[in-house]
Amino acid sequence: MKIKEAKWDIAFLLILTVMAFITRFYHLGVPSSIVSDEHYFVDFGRHYLTHTFYHDVHPPLGKFFLALGMRIFGDTPFGWRFFTGLFGSLMIPLAYLLAKKIFKGYFIPVTFSVFILFDGLFFVQSRMARLDVIYVFFSLLTYYLFFCYLASGTPKKAHLFLLLSGISFGLSISTKWFALATIAPLFILYLSRTKWWQACRLKKLFNFSSGFHLSRLYFFVYLIIIPFSLYFLIWQIHYGLTVTKPITWYENYKILTYHEGITEVHTYGSSFWSWPLDIQPFPYFSERNGDKIKVITDLGNPLIWWPGVVGALYFFRKYLFRDKKVNILLLIFLANFLPFVFIKRSLFLYHFLPAAPFLWLIFIYFLNGYWQKNNKNKIIITSYLILVAVSFIFFWPVLTGQEISQNSLNFRAWLPSWFSIIK
Repeated sequence: MKIKEAKWDIAFLLILTVMAFITRFYHLGVPSSIVSDEHYFVDFGRHYLTHTFYHDVHPPLGKFFLALGMRIFGDTPFGWRFFTGLFGSLMIPLAYLLAKKIFKGYFIPVTFSVFILFDGLFFVQSRMARLDVIYVFFSLLTYYLFFCYLASGTPKKAHLFLLLSGISFGLSISTKWFALATIAPLFILYLSRTKWWQACRLKKLFNFSSGFHLSRLYFFVYLIIIPFSLYFLIWQIHYGLTVTKPITWYENYKILTYHEGITEVHTYGSSFWSWPLDIQPFPYFSERNGDKIKVITDLGNPLIWWPGVVGALYFFRKYLFRDKKVNILLLIFLANFLPFVFIKRSLFLYHFLPAAPFLWLIFIYFLNGYWQKNNKNKIIITSYLILVAVSFIFFWPVLTGQEISQNSLNFRAWLPSWFSIIK
């Protein structure tokens, strides 16, 4: 049975990965010019190739990848975006593995991967020379490896997976500080394995499995010491590539004070509460030629987002505090969502990137209950997933900058706010 299951897993992973690479890399070099914030990150990547110092408001690792892409493929649009395309593509099989580790079976892992594969936000971010897909990939990898630790049955496996989880966490925070939110649910899930937690009433909330548990010392070493040691090591590599004396504390102080000092309101900003509703996508690119227009926005797939919110809210009401897996997913979602409530600067739809997958997982968990009941439900849910793919194709022109008419653009404006700021 396990051999048969492994064959199905390999088949699903292979199909999903091929589809991911096709969608993410098809015409990756279009537009042929720098788009929106790509200007900053491409320029920073170039500084590594010329060994020139620069200061950015994010840690160096993401720009390392952009520079490496330019080093391999040249200072071209494809070179700028190669590694975001790579990480965006690999996120789809990673989503399958993460869902498989939590839920087992096939329906939830396949559906979760399909959601990320056919979602406009994840798709567009995977085709831009930006940092978000890179740090979210490492954050999801951190969760996956930590769940492997929670399920590990031997000390050797427990040490290995906790170490790898710490390394992945270090890579994520070395790309963007927002990844620091990852540590909170990891610590709570770790606590759920302790004797103190088991002895109190909270024991029913998060306990994932009966795998081997490591002491607090190992958690501190693997998920605090090693990640931040890796973080500072990456800074030293940054100084070497830019021929600069190490001033890590000052560079990080400038990053902190920069983010604290931003107060202006951005034209394309959106409030955190509006993100799950897909109200205001970010317009990365627009070009008009008479009645024809080219547009790229990170519009989320409405057939994923809107049913996802409704289904997740229903599931919260029915199973919150009664189902450990719902509690775990909600914990991770809130850890990646609530910090933005306290940020006063302008925020954008792409900030929802690390939280959205866990809201969708709750919705898919809800769908799974109906999927298991009878064949009629399977037909209905399969039809829904086909419509998700059709919706992705329908919005393809405004995700990739295809030339369309103004009427065609208006036809895709299901909400007045979607393209209202595009001129």
